[in-house]
Amino acid sequence: VGSRPERWVHEPNIYLKGFFFWDWANAFEAVESIDIETKTIKAAVERPDILHPTPFPYHKYGHRDGQRYFAFNLLSEIDSPGEWYFDRQRKILYFYPPAPLSTKTVELSILPVVLSFNDTSYVTFQDVIVEESRSNLVSLKKGTGILFTNTLLRNSAGYSVYIEGGVNHEIRHSEIINAGKGGILIKNAGDRLTLTPANHIIDNNAIHHTGVIQPGSSGIALSQSVGILISHNELYDMPHNAIKLGGNDHIIEYNNIFNVVKETSDSGAVYIGRDWTERGHIVRYNYFHDLVPIAGGKIQAVYLDDLSSGFSIHGNIFENVERGILLGGGRDTLIKNNIFKGTNLDVYIDGRGTFRHGPAWRPDSTIRKALAAMPYQAPPWSTRYPRLVNILKENPGNPLGNLVEHNIFLNSGKLLIYPEAKEFIEFKNNFEEDTPNFNTVMQPNFQVDPKSKSLELGFTQIPFHKIGRY
Repeated sequence: VGSRPERWVHEPNIYLKGFFFWDWANAFEAVESIDIETKTIKAAVERPDILHPTPFPYHKYGHRDGQRYFAFNLLSEIDSPGEWYFDRQRKILYFYPPAPLSTKTVELSILPVVLSFNDTSYVTFQDVIVEESRSNLVSLKKGTGILFTNTLLRNSAGYSVYIEGGVNHEIRHSEIINAGKGGILIKNAGDRLTLTPANHIIDNNAIHHTGVIQPGSSGIALSQSVGILISHNELYDMPHNAIKLGGNDHIIEYNNIFNVVKETSDSGAVYIGRDWTERGHIVRYNYFHDLVPIAGGKIQAVYLDDLSSGFSIHGNIFENVERGILLGGGRDTLIKNNIFKGTNLDVYIDGRGTFRHGPAWRPDSTIRKALAAMPYQAPPWSTRYPRLVNILKENPGNPLGNLVEHNIFLNSGKLLIYPEAKEFIEFKNNFEEDTPNFNTVMQPNFQVDPKSKSLELGFTQIPFHKIGRY
């Protein structure tokens, strides 16, 4: 890093923020010391505990050369409007205001959560502004039928909306902006053991500029939940995922998603990973566009990582994206009736699970433990997901049951199907620009020419006019 850290040696409260190992996992490190001679910055360690009997740095993944980070909370580096330094010993905050204070107001929240509900039901918030928290703006635990409509949720250090459990909560017609972590986090909603849906709805919202403090956060994150609808939203200007899925039977439809995954790599606008049981999801009629990776990075519009399975991905439009769909060794996924235009790589499918020493074959692996935790061989699981019942008896690492059909590829890259996966993938009636009698897709609404051969063979028009906010 050159000689710049030499001026920091006597600073008492230095922190580092960056991607110290993986390009999708950010963290903070307190600095213990700086050695000018060896040009070494030593991270402070946390106090040992029962899980970590020896002292350890904050960042659990460790560190490696060449990764991105920056230093902050340095009094000597304050030279631009908006920068600040907090002297913990003297309890003084130094702030370089972005505008003259004679015409502006400086506000500093000391409130952890603005609105907190525990097992509360049937309350509506309409036409209100909720802002400024040191943690989450809104916390909903359990309860039924809480509605936020036409609201502005802004300036949280944590999540704008945190939902745990409950049924029939709704976030509609609202704007979520400037969240320190993600826009919305829903966890443990519905019952995975019985596949009972929570029926929460996130509809017709503008969600943007999230991950301001924690750039590894997602715009919307679902964890261990069932039956969530995410529809007609605009999700943009985010450092990481727009939507991170977890659980079962979620529907992602009619969303306009662009300019996300701006700071991370090996990630996706819609992401899920490493669990055969988190299936039943539908990703349909979304417009993914302008997804450009960081230098040397990789970004997928839809990323089914590490054997994720059981998706229906149909009727979507992928335009000007690095990669359209990545199926990382998973199975039982339908990729149908999508349009890919100007993408670097349309569909990427590998067979990472076929290697005999991989996680699909190890009983102690994360994916096998997740399978064992669910009653996948008994109803309602066995009837909802019949392809899952005998997974361990049919070479679990093989990407079986995947179908790619009726997709259109326009001025785009190529399909990349790894050799170990090819025998398991079925391709039918996909169309490229040089396909005889194919014709073209008409702009600007991505409607196929009525004379196109693709319509005769099963492609159906995508309702582009319904995508996005209404």
